[in-house]
Amino acid sequence: MHYLVLCLKLKRIVEAYFRKYNKELKGKKMTTLLEKEFSHNPLWLVTACEELRVFGDFRKVGDKIEKLPATLDG
Repeated sequence: MHYLVLCLKLKRIVEAYFRKYNKELKGKKMTTLLEKEFSHNPLWLVTACEELRVFGDFRKVGDKIEKLPATLDG
């Protein structure tokens, strides 16, 4: 699959996930999330979105994204 098409599909997954909760992730935060090594894995991506959704301090979400684990391993 072409890289740009994949990126758009992944972005739509994130947008749809957060839309269910009347939230959004935009700009640098979205880019940082989608640049993570395992963001191409839909299970990892949805798990990451859930972690971000329940994270308490929106001002620090960027830091939380940076610290997300690269894999689904415990």
